[in-house]
Amino acid sequence: MQRSSRERGTGLPPDASRGVVWDWSIQGNTLSHSLHGSVNADPEPREAWWHMNSVPQYRSPFNQWEERAAVRSMSMDFSELERDAQGEWFHAEASGIANHPEVIARGRRQDVLAALLLGYLDFTFHLEARCIEPVGRDISLHRLDAQYDAQMARDAIRVQCDEAFHALMCAQLADHVKSRVELCRVPFPEHLYFRRVRELEASTRNSLSAEQYAFCVAVVSETVITDSLQKDWQNLSLRPSVREVLLQHYKDEVRHSAYFSQALRIVWPQWSEEVKRTMAPLWSELVLAFTRIDAELSRVALRMAGFSEQDAQRIQEETLRTLGPMADRGVSYKLTLRAFREAGVLGGQREYEELAGALSPNALVP
Repeated sequence: MQRSSRERGTGLPPDASRGVVWDWSIQGNTLSHSLHGSVNADPEPREAWWHMNSVPQYRSPFNQWEERAAVRSMSMDFSELERDAQGEWFHAEASGIANHPEVIARGRRQDVLAALLLGYLDFTFHLEARCIEPVGRDISLHRLDAQYDAQMARDAIRVQCDEAFHALMCAQLADHVKSRVELCRVPFPEHLYFRRVRELEASTRNSLSAEQYAFCVAVVSETVITDSLQKDWQNLSLRPSVREVLLQHYKDEVRHSAYFSQALRIVWPQWSEEVKRTMAPLWSELVLAFTRIDAELSRVALRMAGFSEQDAQRIQEETLRTLGPMADRGVSYKLTLRAFREAGVLGGQREYEELAGALSPNALVP
């Protein structure tokens, strides 16, 4: 039976550092942060809790949101962007299947890339609508079993606005792709990440609230996707419409990564030891599920490009044998691991190195 937040308890450890102010800033398209001083000595009564309990002060990364957020500034006239334009619909290394000799020999490489893009847009649409927007709602309604200020709650609504627009952006780009490329109609399966999120949730039901677990999923999602988008939008071989969507999404996710990293530092110390023990083995599982190549999605992309189910299965299996059993999308985990380390999610350097090593030999943050 799920225990209430009152029974679980949200007290901070007595040795939590005092007077910490984290300064998050966005410089160009780069996320940076620094530690710079202490909170005021004479807080207002409504802020007294923060000072007594040494919670890191929240500093909004949304100061220029009204001018810079995609929902406020982006045009989705993809036809205008693509006038006389050339390029690939998606990055070929996304799953490896587009470079299979049979795909190239049959002249279907661009069709496979277009289908992979549609799969990526479908994944992103569901990620925003199912995993991130609801967490923004929960934070704004103070449902995380933790204390935090009104600004953090208000910014959660900005996250919701951004994510709703990202879902719309993906849906509109998908319509544009379908108008340009003739593909077979094959429904997408449930994506690997969402399936794994659902499976892992079963182990949390006696220790975490649904809102706490969903928040942890959002932290992983928003930090990993920021690293991924930073790499993807810079691919000069992509068509202008695709690069524009990836770039605008990335700029918003820089803010979101800063937001969720701060939110984790604020709420994690307030959660019970039982919550922390339960989540400890799940962090790496969530990160790996987000980055792993979805073999079923790749097979669907091949079928959309005109390959039979039998040929799609064979091409996918041959590609995976080449890539190896731990094939992933080649993304970085650095923002995610940095968020874990700075929030105290990992007990010490040994735990940090063990998690980094489980993810990738290149995952350690300097």
